[in-house]
Amino acid sequence: MANIRRNSGRIPNLALAALAAGALLFSASDSGQAATTQSLVISAAVPLTCSIVLATTTNGNPATFTAGTPSTAALSVAATGTTTFGLVQITETCNDKNGYKLTLTSANTTGTLKGAIAGNTDTLSYTISYDTGGANTTVTPTTTAQTLVNTAAKTPLAGNAKQINAVITNNLAQPDTYSDTLTFTMTPN
Repeated sequence: MANIRRNSGRIPNLALAALAAGALLFSASDSGQAATTQSLVISAAVPLTCSIVLATTTNGNPATFTAGTPSTAALSVAATGTTTFGLVQITETCNDKNGYKLTLTSANTTGTLKGAIAGNTDTLSYTISYDTGGANTTVTPTTTAQTLVNTAAKTPLAGNAKQINAVITNNLAQPDTYSDTLTFTMTPN
């Protein structure tokens, strides 16, 4: 009887073993599903983008530009002689690894500014200088595309900013407003 009193507050070892086995079976049956995994592929498409932005220059040119809208650079020339104007700054941005080509075309022929007054046959001749602080490419604008730059690499994130100047010659043309429309075109290589 002494033995019985001694074990009265305790659970016998066999009973403990049975409880542990039941708990193990219960937990195994509770996780009736095997672990699952799922993969996610992140895909980001980057479009080809090449663009140009024209902005006024630090040379005091009064032109104002709105993207996609033709703008006017209002310049005053002397009665005779040749004058150089800081026309615009062009910023070129292109992410094509093969680079891009920038061309210039003119509405008039052979680098001429034509008068607005009917019957005025006088013209002002002019050339365009591109990248005046670097390669300094000079072209005479025509209706045929003139290449300003053809590069074999993409631009940096901020783009490539280049100065464009106009050199206008007046050979005593009559008073009038003389003009031409220039079109800059960037195409990926």
